[in-house]
Parts: sequence; structure tokens; C-alpha cells
Amino acid sequence: MSCHECAARGGAPRPATAVCSGCGAGTCPEHTHETVDVVRASSVGNPVERRTRRLTCTACARAAAVRAGGVA
Repeated sequence: MSCHECAARGGAPRPATAVCSGCGAGTCPEHTHETVDVVRASSVGNPVERRTRRLTCTACARAAAVRAGGVA
């Protein structure tokens, strides 16, 4: 699989090293955005908090920033 961002910009094909969790596009390291999510689960007397990572392409990272009230 090749990086969708590289192909869309007319660049040389680069191998994808990740898949966007938002749209499913393959991305190379240059076009992969990593964020940390905290997942909280509650069970009787034992709240659990786990950190997970979310890998997204440039377009989905930009959309997430806009939804969060940031400027992309």
C-alpha cells in the first residue's frame, strides 16, 4: 500500500506505514499524525484509565483540530 497523501500531491509513491483511523487511507511517516487518547472505564470500585494512540492522516487531523476549536 502506498501513502495516499503523497499520491494525491503528485509526489513519488512512498510505502504506507500506518492506516488512518478516521478514513482508512494509508499514510507514510511524514503524513501520519499521532495523538494520545485517554480511555476511562468505570467498574465497581475500580476506575480504569488507559492511554491509547490515534493515528490519522493530514486531512483527518486537520478536521479534528477544527472540531476541537483549534485552527488548522
